[in-house]
Amino acid sequence: LNPLLCAANAKLTFIDTDGKQRVTDFNNFFLGYRKVAMSNQEILYKVSIPFNKESVFFYGFKQAHRRDDDISIVNAGMLVELNSKDNSTTIRDLRLCYGGIAITTKLLKSVNQETFAGRTWDANMAEEIIK
Repeated sequence: LNPLLCAANAKLTFIDTDGKQRVTDFNNFFLGYRKVAMSNQEILYKVSIPFNKESVFFYGFKQAHRRDDDISIVNAGMLVELNSKDNSTTIRDLRLCYGGIAITTKLLKSVNQETFAGRTWDANMAEEIIK
C-alpha cells in the first residue's frame, strides 16, 4: 500500500493532544527503519488521496513468491499524468514509487516531473525510464 500512497501523492493529517493539526506529504512520513515523522503526542487523523483525472494513469504492482502469498518481494505504485489539453500524450507528471527495495518506500528522484515533463509518452520513453 505504501508505494500506492506515494505515487498518488497522498497527504497525511496528524492531530496532537491540543487539537492542533499538521499536514505532510506521505513521502516525508517514513524516516528510516521503524522511524516515522510523528511525535508521541500525535495520531494519524486523515489520509487524503487526490482524485484521478481522466488524463491520469495509475497502476499498482506486487511481485511475490507465489500467486497467493501476501508477502511481496517488491511492489510499486506508478502514476503518469498526461497534459489534458487536446488529448496530448505529453507528460505533465510522472511518479514511480517502490517498496521492498530499501528500508523505506522510495520515490525515484531520477524519474520525476522535472526530468520528463513536456516529453511525449511512448514506447521509447518507457525504455528510457527503465534504464
